[in-house]
Amino acid sequence: MLHHEIFGPLLPVISYTNQNELLEIIRNNRYPLTCYIYSQNQQFIDSILSRIESGSCGINIGLYQFCLLYT
Repeated sequence: MLHHEIFGPLLPVISYTNQNELLEIIRNNRYPLTCYIYSQNQQFIDSILSRIESGSCGINIGLYQFCLLYT
């Protein structure tokens, strides 16, 4: 479980083995500032977006979203 927020040009990559494990990881580290989802499976994307809360979310566009925030 993360105990501090990360402020800076870091992109933590957290691995998981199934969707339930992913949701548990996110719920244990509530309210991420940003959530990046990289997937071509629209059902998976919709499922995750409907179950988590974050400040913003980027779908397959991490660098693009980052650039929009700092231009």
